[in-house]
Amino acid sequence: MNERPILVFPSPQEADRTRRPFGSGAPQKPDIQRQAERLSPMFQRLQDAFEAKRVDALQNPSGTEPEETLVIEIVGNSIPGFFNAIRKVEGLEWMGEMEVDDIVPDGDFYHEDQHEKELNGHLYFIMSDQRALDEIISLWNRYSKNPSMKFERGLEKFKSLFRFAKDIRRWDVKDRLGNTGALDIWRDQIEHDGEGLIKFEMELWFRGDNSTRKRAENNIRFFVDQAGGRVIGQSVIEEIAYHGMLAEIPAKAMHDIIDLEEIELVRCEEIMFFQAVGQMAIGYPSSEEIDESGEDRVLPLSDSPMPEGDPVIAILDGLPLANHRLLADRLNIDDIYNREGNYQANQRKHGTVIASLIIHGDRNNTESPLSRPVFILPIMKPDTRSSDMRESVPDDHLIVDLFHIAVKKMLDNERGEGSAPYVKVINLSICDINRPFNRFMSPLAKLLDWLSAKYSVLFIVSAGNHTKDIALGMSWKEFEAMDNRQKEDRIVKSIMDDIRNRKILSPAETINGLSIGSLHYDNCQDYYEGNRFDPFENLLPSPISSFGGGYRRSIKPDIIFPGGKQLYIRPAKLSEESIEISQYTRSPGNKSACPGANSGSTTEESFSCGTSNATALISRAAGVCHESLTKIFDDNQLDDMRIYEAPLLKTMLVHGSSLGEAGDNLLRVLQSIHAPRPSDFTFGSTKPPGRKGRNRDSKKFIRQWMGYGIPDIDRVLNCTEQRATLLGFGQLKDGEAHIFSLPLPHPIDLLLEKSLRFTITLAWLSPIASKTQRYRRAGLWFELHGDHKNSFKRCSMSADDWQAARRGTVQHEIFEGSNKPTSFDNDNIEIKVNCRKDAGEIIHPVAYGLAVSIEVKDGIDIQVYDEIRERIAQRPALGIEI
Repeated sequence: MNERPILVFPSPQEADRTRRPFGSGAPQKPDIQRQAERLSPMFQRLQDAFEAKRVDALQNPSGTEPEETLVIEIVGNSIPGFFNAIRKVEGLEWMGEMEVDDIVPDGDFYHEDQHEKELNGHLYFIMSDQRALDEIISLWNRYSKNPSMKFERGLEKFKSLFRFAKDIRRWDVKDRLGNTGALDIWRDQIEHDGEGLIKFEMELWFRGDNSTRKRAENNIRFFVDQAGGRVIGQSVIEEIAYHGMLAEIPAKAMHDIIDLEEIELVRCEEIMFFQAVGQMAIGYPSSEEIDESGEDRVLPLSDSPMPEGDPVIAILDGLPLANHRLLADRLNIDDIYNREGNYQANQRKHGTVIASLIIHGDRNNTESPLSRPVFILPIMKPDTRSSDMRESVPDDHLIVDLFHIAVKKMLDNERGEGSAPYVKVINLSICDINRPFNRFMSPLAKLLDWLSAKYSVLFIVSAGNHTKDIALGMSWKEFEAMDNRQKEDRIVKSIMDDIRNRKILSPAETINGLSIGSLHYDNCQDYYEGNRFDPFENLLPSPISSFGGGYRRSIKPDIIFPGGKQLYIRPAKLSEESIEISQYTRSPGNKSACPGANSGSTTEESFSCGTSNATALISRAAGVCHESLTKIFDDNQLDDMRIYEAPLLKTMLVHGSSLGEAGDNLLRVLQSIHAPRPSDFTFGSTKPPGRKGRNRDSKKFIRQWMGYGIPDIDRVLNCTEQRATLLGFGQLKDGEAHIFSLPLPHPIDLLLEKSLRFTITLAWLSPIASKTQRYRRAGLWFELHGDHKNSFKRCSMSADDWQAARRGTVQHEIFEGSNKPTSFDNDNIEIKVNCRKDAGEIIHPVAYGLAVSIEVKDGIDIQVYDEIRERIAQRPALGIEI
């Protein structure tokens, strides 16, 4: 029994939110005469393009009026209300908006004090017909002649557009194909089979009414048929502004697309992106590579009680070996896609590994299984075309559709038909290797965000693995001559130089979910290296773990967790200049159940590593936190708390996070290699950054790889004499705030000089606005408030990127005392939780979870926990009427 359980905050004080100041330092912009010189030729090119389209339309069997998607790049902040101005012009339709931070400065737009610094701005995407374009050009001509003239009611926002527009152009073929990675994938497929059919996805511009969407669909079907192919399926999900189509065409036609030949399909205005078919696939070593080291595989099992109650953890993955001794009677399986008929017992690998890790944890350790059964809905199946026993999501359906159907089947309980309505956490240990994050939110990430807010469920998502070879930049002979620390430095530098090709994979950019990276660690003590070697001698992130950040420069991955040590193969030739990963299932790694080579085996275990495992272990931690949370609710007589479970679990999982030893080691490595500025933070300057700049970029690089760091779940769940943790919760609408008051332990005049530390974590699940760049409807944030707010300062990493911590849906910061108390009359510190609308209206109040830990340094004999427990017991308890 825990003698010092987590405490619950008294009821907070209601307040108005803090008004956040607007940013300063607006970039320089050209005068109206210069804008006329710049923009008039752009408008002329658009008119010429429409004229060419009009001629082509005479041959168009659909008989529809030609349209073009306009891309308008503005410098600076988004134009408030511009969406409404678009609606005033007949023939214009708002397609979306995106924030950018890498606009190249020139002689017209630049920062006055830093001419070479890249600019922030926005891209507007607008569908226009000829008449609407004529109207825009008419407005421009009038404005350029007389900037002070008044426009008709509702059109004034176009003046701001004309003042800040840097570029106006068409969305063209290169936009539809560029930066998606699809071209390289299709080239590989054509090289493998130049006579076959190649599947691909099309993401359409989402149109506002069904008839327009149907017309777009018919046009695309015609062009696909014209290319000798067929449309396999489509999906429309209005809530995330998604219209996707899956098709296949002959390799010859795909070759024409790759060469950017102007075939009708690739010129189709209705298409926003062409994508390679989503590939959520997991490969395993072939049977002859399975560990033959003679390790004992008979399972030592404790007499653990069988699970009871409803599942709160669910898995979307492959079908597990349900009768494995570690899994028997611990799973609830809903096989809605009839995957069992596709699987042989020895093919049920990934689902078995993930289920085992969630239920039992890493079997290198000794942990009790979860007390509740785990729900699993299989979505993958064996890929009979592969030679590596691969499991994958089938490519004959759109991935977005499969997930949408699966989650609705699980959670949609309006008519009592949900197969797992009490699930609060969904584990997703698979990701789309064909879709690294690249500015635009993927449809699957949007889907997870919408489902998360709709059903109040937390998705825990793998950040993705990058198992490509690591280029050493020298021969293996030269590398081997280095000492271990130099080797470590060299490998980190090689990974750092390749960061653009190691981005988080869809749907890890989800803003409501937790994205999990992998720590290069497991508790496997002894193992046989053979021709393998460990790339790191110190604790560091896994070399295969993906890099963030996330949408709008938010922190991604959110956290990292032990995902096993990834070994590499020693090259056979001394002249080799790269190393490849070892894919053996022998130790080291996370130990888990696995199917045996023989179909009747139900007792075997194997070792594996990566972000999939780390994700599963965090989901397991969520199950442990849920048990604790349920007891907290019961002990404090809190009823009807389901709406708070997911945000509180999210808060608890992140709350114990710190960069710790791994962060210190990584900073040391970066400093030793002089930490050249990563490409993501290069602003075009040819001058090497100074020491301060290098340290700043090193810390950004650490955040990209480690997020908020490594969670210590035990630290969250178990308080001590010198540390107390409190939970708060509530619901807020736009403009509202809650102020939580926390007693400071006595004597406060001695504690505030860096002897007292706060860790504060806030999490919520935001509704989304899919067509706006802000995307997140509800922006919440906490701040220190009241008399003592200036007596504390952010610790190092928190101080460097506190703004990034406010861009997502989890804010995690650490503060420590820095000054004498500003008041001795008030011995409380206040934490204010604010809410403001970011993108569109907040229709329903947003539930949030808050965790605050207060502690004193080791060696200071003050009973923090007992004092705080006694003092908060004298206040009204927190309830759900807030």
